[in-house]
Amino acid sequence: MKKLAAGVIVFMQLFSYCQDKKSEDKTPMTSKEIFSRFKQWDEKLMSLKADFSQTAVFKNADVKKEIEGSITYKKPSSLKIEHFKPRKQTVITDKKKILIIRHQDDETYEADWETWKKNLDNSLSSLIDFGNYASLEEKNSIESDETGEFFILKFKNKKNPQAYTLTLFLSKEDFFPLEASLDVKDSSIRTKLISIRKNLDISESEFKAPKTKKTEKIK
Repeated sequence: MKKLAAGVIVFMQLFSYCQDKKSEDKTPMTSKEIFSRFKQWDEKLMSLKADFSQTAVFKNADVKKEIEGSITYKKPSSLKIEHFKPRKQTVITDKKKILIIRHQDDETYEADWETWKKNLDNSLSSLIDFGNYASLEEKNSIESDETGEFFILKFKNKKNPQAYTLTLFLSKEDFFPLEASLDVKDSSIRTKLISIRKNLDISESEFKAPKTKKTEKIK
């Protein structure tokens, strides 16, 4: 009887320990911890291919736009974004210059990367930072949250917090940003990545721009 009682006590102690441990494991991660894990993912990403869908809402104009496309990325700076809907368009950059190909017009617009970024199309904002998300820490304050599905990071400009809010919805499995939301003034753009393939062998030829009848340089 004493042995049975002792066994029950040991079992209860182990059960109590496991419950305490389980409780500890549920402690919410801090913004710093989530961003640290996010940076680790960012550093490991060598290449990526994915499809995406976007919903852009322009509140003042009462306009909603649906966009579908694909993204191809290769470290350190090769990026191609293709829009299939509503209008076919290809954006190619090496982070030195950028080419925007309007297929319907058979025309290419070429610009210096830094110049173009100053007048950046918000629908592209949540896609151009692949492989360089870690730099967001330099200019932004960071807040975090957590849902049953995602770890969430919110970035706001340190100098002007009202300028924009970039929200990344990170996979709880590997901290990959499956969704992104950008709120700027009266516009809100939500981007979802699907059919994600990471660290593929991608040829540089995939970033070669198609020839068009017209090319216009934007200064």
